[in-house]
Amino acid sequence: FWKITLNRSPLGLPPKTRKNAIALGLKRRGHVAYRPISNELAGMVIKLKEIVKVELVDKVESLRTRAPDGFEVVGR
Repeated sequence: FWKITLNRSPLGLPPKTRKNAIALGLKRRGHVAYRPISNELAGMVIKLKEIVKVELVDKVESLRTRAPDGFEVVGR
């Protein structure tokens, strides 16, 4: 898998380039997306090479970890 991180905002870039970022699942700066390695995705990453950071990882890390809210609902 590729771990793709959006380092810079695509604002100010051509519309096709912004659509490539959205197609990769990168919505905001600092957002991380895990994608399988393929030729189609490689072409999309090359178009975004100035604004993304790409790392090769063996497995997808879970991004759904949440900190506790700090309070607990006792009853209703």
